[in-house]
Amino acid sequence: MVIAMVLRGAVRAAWSPRIRTHRTPLCDALPSASGLLSTWGGCSFIIAVMSTTWRAVLALTTAAASALVPVGVAHADPTVPEHAVIVCDSASFYANYDSSSGPAGLKRTLSRGDKVGHTRGAHPVYNGWAATFDFGPNDWGFVRQECLGGYGSW
Repeated sequence: MVIAMVLRGAVRAAWSPRIRTHRTPLCDALPSASGLLSTWGGCSFIIAVMSTTWRAVLALTTAAASALVPVGVAHADPTVPEHAVIVCDSASFYANYDSSSGPAGLKRTLSRGDKVGHTRGAHPVYNGWAATFDFGPNDWGFVRQECLGGYGSW
């Protein structure tokens, strides 16, 4: 049951078969000759009672609309980098990789034995440049794939 305080004439035109109006002492106390109230014939509390058919239509519409709304957001679970070490004498560690020009934004040079992380098959490798986590300063970058080794050694 929906209760709404509306002007009687406006609602009757649209919902007349399903509306019952009830006069209240509050409406009788208002001056009916003033402005808008006299134009619409006084005020009433309008009680709109939906028929069983309308309730069914509303329920089906709501069910159909909710079926279109996704329940959750699809996302991949984060993969913790597998422990590895740098096996080259020195390896350039870049901030980004651009497919047209290669690695970009040199961060630093890593030395043999530096502890890094890369999970084979989960973290991307672009033209031999592997997405790698440097456990020293705790940041991501790109290093040559052949400079990664000693997986699970620490």
